[in-house]
Amino acid sequence: IKATDERFFPYALQISFCDTFIDYATVTSKGTKMPRADWEVLKKFPIFKPTDQLIEKFNEISLPILEQINSLSEVNRLLTKTRNLLLPRLISGKLSIKQAEAFTP
Repeated sequence: IKATDERFFPYALQISFCDTFIDYATVTSKGTKMPRADWEVLKKFPIFKPTDQLIEKFNEISLPILEQINSLSEVNRLLTKTRNLLLPRLISGKLSIKQAEAFTP
């Protein structure tokens, strides 16, 4: 999903996660084996367009949250990678816990 105006990206993202939009996407999806959303139908989903003042306030609240989500996702990705590298070595005995602690921040 891409907002036509970048200021509306957090708002468009939030709408795409709301139950009503997801239900609409599910009901209007095409295909029986692997249903897919029909973007021609989804782009007609009725959306309230907030005023400039309201979207600015929404962004003040939502942008820091989205930035934190991105940051925590990256930390999670790095921790998963570290775990995947260290766990087999710990289980096999090739690496001690003291040695593993040197790899963790």
